[in-house]
Amino acid sequence: MEQLTAIEYMNKYLNGEWRVWEQDERDVAITYHLEFAPSNNKPWIGTVIINPNERRKGLGIRIIQHLKEELREKGHKAIFAGIPVEADMWIQFLSDCYFEQFKVEKDEQNQMFLIMVSPLQ
Repeated sequence: MEQLTAIEYMNKYLNGEWRVWEQDERDVAITYHLEFAPSNNKPWIGTVIINPNERRKGLGIRIIQHLKEELREKGHKAIFAGIPVEADMWIQFLSDCYFEQFKVEKDEQNQMFLIMVSPLQ
């Protein structure tokens, strides 16, 4: 698998929004999401990176909830996420954020992805 620097990775995803999240004046997380993904014109979570010192404290769940609230206020009804089917920790994290399995599909490299969706209530 190809290793990318953070800048190279971020430059691959420019049609959404990257955010740096702060807590107590410290950077604690980075996220990427799209309000209108090219695949279905719906919101998608792309990346959630939490500072290792801040993990397992509920920060990621609070960030996802905040993004979901923003998107709901803009009139969206659901948000999607796609993760490799073997990414057990991500599946559990998204389940904790009230995402449910929608379908499984293959990408261009024949890798299987679990597509998850969460209603924006």
